[in-house]
Amino acid sequence: MNLLLLYLITFCFIGSRCVKVRLTVPKLVREGSSPTLTCHYDTEGKPLYSVKWYRGQYEFFQYVPQAQPPLAAFPLGGINIDMSHSNANQVRLINVPTYISGKISCEVSVDETFKTATDSANLTIKDIRIRKPYLNVSSNKLFPLEELKITCSAEETDPPPLINFYVDNVKIDRSMIKNVGNGKAILNSSVLLPFLDVDCEHISPIWLRCDGYVGGFYHLSSASVPIISQLPRDHSSFTDNINIDYWLFIGIVVKHFAL
Repeated sequence: MNLLLLYLITFCFIGSRCVKVRLTVPKLVREGSSPTLTCHYDTEGKPLYSVKWYRGQYEFFQYVPQAQPPLAAFPLGGINIDMSHSNANQVRLINVPTYISGKISCEVSVDETFKTATDSANLTIKDIRIRKPYLNVSSNKLFPLEELKITCSAEETDPPPLINFYVDNVKIDRSMIKNVGNGKAILNSSVLLPFLDVDCEHISPIWLRCDGYVGGFYHLSSASVPIISQLPRDHSSFTDNINIDYWLFIGIVVKHFAL
């Protein structure tokens, strides 16, 4: 999962050391998931008094090392905390709803002076229904000088998914991909030609697939589809000696050659 790092907010005082805080939250969170929020801090040798967590202006969790128990959660609608995976540096939320999206803050205070530093980040939770992308190819056979219609359809999401295509697990350059809507992209079939292997004794398929990617946590691939190159439709010079038939079933290509 890619993380949005919001860097050090530092409060320094004349004649004293600095308190440094850095809050780390996921860039995008799927509704119903359980994200971990992390608060990194450096008290520069001063004893820690407390670490407090806020959604907006409302506190929902704290760590106070001198308290018993040191960890405490406070009721706040939509925020449920996994106490077994929360500690002095992190909070794990459970089954998050979209409506708790907003400003999250981590406030760190040091003992004796009670000097405080705070860092904040925006937590974004989206309703993203996850399903595998579907790859639609107009034909499993590719003839020279002809094109195939190749479309990948993924779930429409906010933000839209990034769609990529792969031939034999080699990622295709995005310049050959055209986005035609939220969750839909078309591949220029000319990119398949360098991968195809054709001669009179051996014909092997290539395997084409696509995937959809959203925000670093949704990354699903379609099923792979075999593509076989064909001799030109007008190949009379070959047909006197060669007759090629193809059977494609359950992802296995069976080849028969009859002279």
